[in-house]
Amino acid sequence: MWSDNGQELALSFDGNLGPHAVRGIDRLQFDAQGRVVVVEVFIRPLPALAWLAHAAQQRMAQAGTPTDGVAA
Repeated sequence: MWSDNGQELALSFDGNLGPHAVRGIDRLQFDAQGRVVVVEVFIRPLPALAWLAHAAQQRMAQAGTPTDGVAA
């Protein structure tokens, strides 16, 4: 769904993260040139979000990326 000003777009999705069925929304904001400048991802239910945070932290650690401040 596009915003009235045409600079924001919301996309809903359903899927699976590990053992969890999820529902979410991707919110994208565009600049005047049509480039994406903000991406927000909303995911529910909470156990699926916790699973995603843990998986992301593990992948970052394996890649040698600092994980300070990443939720476990």
